[in-house]
This record gives sequence, structure tokens and C-alpha cells, in this order.
Amino acid sequence: MRVTALPDSRPSRRIAVAEWWRFGLWASLALNAFLLALLAARLLAPPPPHHGPPDVQRVIARMAATLPPEDAARFRSVMTGRAPALQAAQDRLRAAHRTAAAAIGAVPFRAADAEAAMAAFRAAWLDLARQLGQALVVAAGDLSPQGRARLAAFGETPRNDHE
Repeated sequence: MRVTALPDSRPSRRIAVAEWWRFGLWASLALNAFLLALLAARLLAPPPPHHGPPDVQRVIARMAATLPPEDAARFRSVMTGRAPALQAAQDRLRAAHRTAAAAIGAVPFRAADAEAAMAAFRAAWLDLARQLGQALVVAAGDLSPQGRARLAAFGETPRNDHE
């Protein structure tokens, strides 16, 4: 007489475990692909827009990049000599911008404080513009006619100076 064994529940349990491992593997791969895409998007995204006054040193660097190489070297030389004064004026402008923003957002709002802060911001802006203008005039005197033409055409194409 032959005895046949009853079906064992273990093989079906092995199949169920194998299916869960397969599902887990695919879910893990999908999650890793999603996280990798998220990381890539974060790294490749442009920086958020800068609020406040434009950075003078970046504007100067972009100006120099438009000039012929010999003119760019002379332009950078003049502007480097003026860099400490320009940076100080830039710092005063940024401080005035923060003060004006705080005065406008103050609770309670005081119109006299906001007006005084805006007047200080305008004065700082004009001081920076005056110093930058003087430096550009001196630098333009050292440039070739082609370099001056390129410098004069610098602001003709719209571009975000806050980069």
C-alpha cells in the first residue's frame, strides 16, 4: 500500500514570499528612480530669483565679458581699483533696502518712517549709480572704439541683472 502525502502548505508559502520579494524589488527600483529624478531636478533647476538691488560685481563681470580681450583686461583693471568703493556703496544700498522693506512692513505702519527709509534708499541708489558711472567713464577712456561701442550697447538687450 502506497501512502501519498498530503499537499504541504510550504511551497505555496514560498511562492507568496517570492512574489513579495519581486514586488518589493520593483517598488524599490521605482522609488529610487523617482528620488533620482527629484534630485536631478533640484540640481538642474535655475536658482530662485534674487530680490533686492542687482549685484554690481556681476554686472561688471558681464560687461567685461562683452569686450574684446585687450579691452576687457583694461576694463577689469580700472574696475578692480574701484571695487572697494563700489562694494561699500553696494553694501549701503542693500542695508537701505532692508531698512525700507522693514519700514514698509512694520506693524503698526508709520508713513514718516517709511518715507525716511525710502529717501535713504534713493540716496544710496544714487550714490552707487554715481560711483559706478564715474568708474565706467574712466574705464571707457582706456578702451578702443570697438570696446566703447560694445560697452555702450551693453544694456540694449533685456536681461535679469539679479543673477
